Formats: sequence, C-alpha cells, structure tokens
Amino acid sequence: MHAAIDGLFVLTALALAVPVAKALPARPRGVLIAWLLGLGILAAVGAFLQAGCIPPYFAAVGVLPSVAGVIFVSSRAGTSVLQRMSPAWLVGLQSFRVVVEIVLWALATQHRLSPLLTFEGRNFDILVGLTALPVAWLCFARRAWPPHVALGWNIAGIAILLNIVIHALLSAPTPFQALRTEPPTTIIATLPYIWLPGFLVPLAFSLHAASLRTLGVGARPLKETG
Repeated sequence: MHAAIDGLFVLTALALAVPVAKALPARPRGVLIAWLLGLGILAAVGAFLQAGCIPPYFAAVGVLPSVAGVIFVSSRAGTSVLQRMSPAWLVGLQSFRVVVEIVLWALATQHRLSPLLTFEGRNFDILVGLTALPVAWLCFARRAWPPHVALGWNIAGIAILLNIVIHALLSAPTPFQALRTEPPTTIIATLPYIWLPGFLVPLAFSLHAASLRTLGVGARPLKETG
C-alpha cells in the first residue's frame, strides 16, 4: 500500500511537471528539470536529514522555487507565456491539490505523516482544489461570475497555502520546531516527497501569482486568450 501512495504522488508530480516544462522557454525549462532532478538526488542521499532532524537550510527547498516562480511570472518572458494561456487553465490546474491532499491523508493513515497536516487537522488546502474547476468554469468559460470572484479565490488560496506551509515549518524537526507531531514531519525531506515543498507548493504559489497577473494585479491586465 505504501508503494501505491508513493506511486500516485510521483505520477501527480510528473503529470504537472511535463506540461509546465513544455510551457516554459528553453532556459527556464532546463532550470526546472535540473532543479527537480537535483532535489531528487539530494533527498535520495539524505542531504536533507541529519540524525533524524531537518537542517535549517531546508527552507531554501521551498523558498527558492517560490520566489523564482513569482519573478518569472512578472518578467517579460513570463508575460509572453501567460499571453498564450487561458485564464481558466491557470485556475483549473489548481485542482491537483485535491490529489495531493488525498495523498497526505493516506500517509497519515499509514502513520507516515501527522494528521495535523491533513484535512483532518489544520490543512484546508483541499477546499482550493475542490473549487478550482467551478471557479475556472464560471468566471472564465461561462462568465457567469465576475472576475473579482477569481481575484478573491486566488487571495484565499494563497492564505490557505500559507497556513499549511507555516504549520509544516513549525512542526518540522528543526532547531525552530514549535509544534510536536507524531510521527515527526521528516517525510517531506525524503524521496519522492521532497517534490512537495520543492515543486508542488511553489507551483501552487506561482499559479496564483500568474492568475492574479492575468487579472491585472500589480500590472496591466493581460489580453485573454481563452
């Protein structure tokens, strides 16, 4: 059963990495591929675990790609990419968070992750995933809802994502641990789950940033393409 859950997680990460990589220009695509492979190798050799604890530098695993994603979205190259994308796609793709939350819940039932970090605890991220497709459809396909609904949804999605990231950081066995969990939150520092903080969470942040960009937050609205 462990292998099935691990396999589902890997398939989810690959199913997202492939279209994202294809949508990027050559240089960012190469950086993304190198990042994912590098994280996998480092996690496989235990670089992110020291005597059962996660070192402070682990925070860079999530911070670096999140910052890079937001910078890219705001760049000229990112603008060019977004102009070729449907605003509905940027919102609807966030439905992947449902699968991620199911994986996290399954890990908790297998006693490999604390229930605190699932929808049975303090993780409300599944709500974003469940509402992604309806919001995409009603705001951008049918246009039954005004754009400010998507704006509010993105802001709420970022807040919900920050909530679980903060809880994960506070419960991780680092020198700054504030929440004690059982089992310890060390699985996110191992292969393949290193791609949760290193790819999937930054992807969710970047999709929110991209969606807000198309809605004109922080810049002129981009021309809709679908």
